[in-house]
Amino acid sequence: MHASGVIPQLACVFGHCIGAAAFMATLSDFILMEAEATLSIAGARINQAATGEC
Repeated sequence: MHASGVIPQLACVFGHCIGAAAFMATLSDFILMEAEATLSIAGARINQAATGEC
């Protein structure tokens, strides 16, 4: 990208953002999220197994 580092990139999350879409959002400079929005690289089962939380 010719504008990388010159023009800030913005990601907006309005609902559930899981997997590759979440990864792409994290590559932006700023992320705007609604109060009920979620951003997760992995699904609920993988997160539960990794953290031990229900």
